Amino acid sequence: MILLSRLFLYKKEDDILINEIINNAINLNASDIHLCINSQPFLRINGNITVLESFPIFTEQSIQKIITNICSEEQIE
Repeated sequence: MILLSRLFLYKKEDDILINEIINNAINLNASDIHLCINSQPFLRINGNITVLESFPIFTEQSIQKIITNICSEEQIE
């Protein structure tokens, strides 16, 4: 829950995107969110991996921004 509340504090483009992914995961009852470089986000729904095709492909930079914004310095190290 702390992770979600920290995410919603940010308004940058990449952060808004991750908020939309989280909202999709909640609405679809997904158990996991998978983010990979050079790929669209994936959700695990009822044990099956589903691609969120309406989202852009993540770059290394966009993944790094997300990690930096949602993780503490200790978690990053």
